[in-house]
Amino acid sequence: MLGIKNTKKTSVLNGIGIALLLCALMTLMPMAGFVSNDVENVDLVATNDTTEGEFPALPDSKEALTENEYEPSDELIGMRDQTTKTYVLEDGKYAQLTHQSPVHYMADSGQWTDINTNVIATPNGWEVTENTFSSYFAPEVSLGVSVQVNEFVDPILVGIDPMVVTFDESGTLPSQYLTAPSNDEIAVGGNMIRYPVAEGFALDYTVDSEQLKQNLLVSERPILDESQAWFGFTERMILPEGYALFVGEEMIGEDVVITQESIDIRNIASGELLAEMPVPIVVEMDTTSEEPPYIATFIVQVIDGQIIISTVVESEWILSEDRVFPLAIDPTIKVNRGSGGYCYKYWNRCYVSSYGLTRTGRYSNTKDYMMFSRFTYTAANGMPTGATVDSITHHQYHNYRAGSRAANSVSATVLESCGSSYTYRSWTMPSAQSGGCSGALAPSRYSFTSYQSNSWNARWLINSLWNSAQYDTLTPSTGWTTTTVCNTASSCSSSAAATKILAAQSGATSIGIGYKVPGNPGYLNLQGYNSGSYNSYINIVYSGGTDTDAPLSGFVPYTGLTSYVEGSRTFFTSLSDMSGVDTTAANKPTLNYALNNGSFTSVGATSIGTCTSSSSSCRFKAVIPSISAGDYVEYYWKYQDLSATPNVGYDPALTGAQNTPTPY
Repeated sequence: MLGIKNTKKTSVLNGIGIALLLCALMTLMPMAGFVSNDVENVDLVATNDTTEGEFPALPDSKEALTENEYEPSDELIGMRDQTTKTYVLEDGKYAQLTHQSPVHYMADSGQWTDINTNVIATPNGWEVTENTFSSYFAPEVSLGVSVQVNEFVDPILVGIDPMVVTFDESGTLPSQYLTAPSNDEIAVGGNMIRYPVAEGFALDYTVDSEQLKQNLLVSERPILDESQAWFGFTERMILPEGYALFVGEEMIGEDVVITQESIDIRNIASGELLAEMPVPIVVEMDTTSEEPPYIATFIVQVIDGQIIISTVVESEWILSEDRVFPLAIDPTIKVNRGSGGYCYKYWNRCYVSSYGLTRTGRYSNTKDYMMFSRFTYTAANGMPTGATVDSITHHQYHNYRAGSRAANSVSATVLESCGSSYTYRSWTMPSAQSGGCSGALAPSRYSFTSYQSNSWNARWLINSLWNSAQYDTLTPSTGWTTTTVCNTASSCSSSAAATKILAAQSGATSIGIGYKVPGNPGYLNLQGYNSGSYNSYINIVYSGGTDTDAPLSGFVPYTGLTSYVEGSRTFFTSLSDMSGVDTTAANKPTLNYALNNGSFTSVGATSIGTCTSSSSSCRFKAVIPSISAGDYVEYYWKYQDLSATPNVGYDPALTGAQNTPTPY
């Protein structure tokens, strides 16, 4: 074997190994597209009780991406951002719900719109477009899936010519795993689509607001001989022009790369991250498994624009009597930063996942897993000046529980900075730094996008999860659970946990919530789920206050640019304000410009999409007349909100005693 053995490692092969791998894979690829289907042949699974052969059932149709205690008609649509909903209550108070994962996407109208991840049939296959990114599924498995991360970059094509394969010990000689073709149809249910690949094998694609998850489902233990050291599947990928795969800072080229690290898709010139393939996790369908997740291995090569990616596991692992089938080998295309997961103490490993595990008592009183969630506030989430916070609660959905039901045995914490001390290959929990925990844990410590193994981030996070102060407890159960940070104006102003959450809200940064089992209730395995309509959230209820701030501008200036194109210019900006943006003829946003150091002229901006008095965020555009070669342009924005005493703002902002700003 290569000696990777489920540990993080990258190997590079070249020379004869490259030639052998490429020739073998390119020879096998045309054999992969033997499963096809027409749009009419769609099996819509009606209930979660339905099974297809030996594979798990597909989900129901996903009617909504959020589930909470408030009426949709009470939502203040204009106060949305990507993760936040705000509701007006009967007593005049406001409830601001900030979710762990996105619940809105920016529609063509310029408004934040509810995400809908249901897979929809089209004349050309299937699609999910009402999301933070768009996914297009071909009518044949061999044609793959198109992932459009944003409108300015060509799509990423994945899953082309998928094929079940084995490799020799070197990882350079693949062979197609021979099995009969599948007679199953392509099936769709909720946010999932299932392509049959061969008898006993299927490719599942699951769309959520952060990623496209691809699972090779293996229904039973394969039959392998001693020469077949690796087992998995191979696919082709096509990237947008100008983009490449990177492991760390190294671009993957013609050398064969064998790695258990995450792979970035980056712009070659700028280094800008487009998407990521996180460390591949193998999921055994038996949720009572006592072992930490198994890490699969990528085998990757790029040559003449052809990217061939194999995701494999060691044969001795999949052949073990300990394996529970079906299981899923899980490569993923992730387009948004991970927002939660769980940590495994013994090896100091932390995983980014839609699932969060809290488990104790596997070996006597060992603390195996601890769950964490990250919630990110933006400048648009700030409360009005003088507002009173009446309550703060955290809402978490749990889809599985085994073992103890001991009352109040699980502690909820706001993640604090407790130091980096650690123990390794040990169940002994680390101690907090001298003087104890202090302040909120820096978001960078738990904002990683992929698997961490005994890294400094993992050590800091585990220390925080264990040593942060408890703000409430919960009794293990399935379904929605609520922990209370504070429930009166007095406690919300004095609670240390509430203070940290409100500081993150006012500072437009992130805050973390953790779960742990500090006592000894016996064996407990509690699994949280954070996706779709089961998206965890922090609920801040507040009242009163006045708006004393001007609208927040999202303008990106054109500075230091020289254009040789004559004609008019269109400028775009976004403005956010809890009182709304004034769009009346007399006070609407204006772009003020001057040519060649002359006097300034004001041009009124027009809204893009709907912008009403109840909209807290709007987009605008303004057009200046034609300019000629050699003209020098200076400009600034002016705008105001709808407060009783309007707050006037400028971009760039005024400094000192200025009445007009220094222009761009």
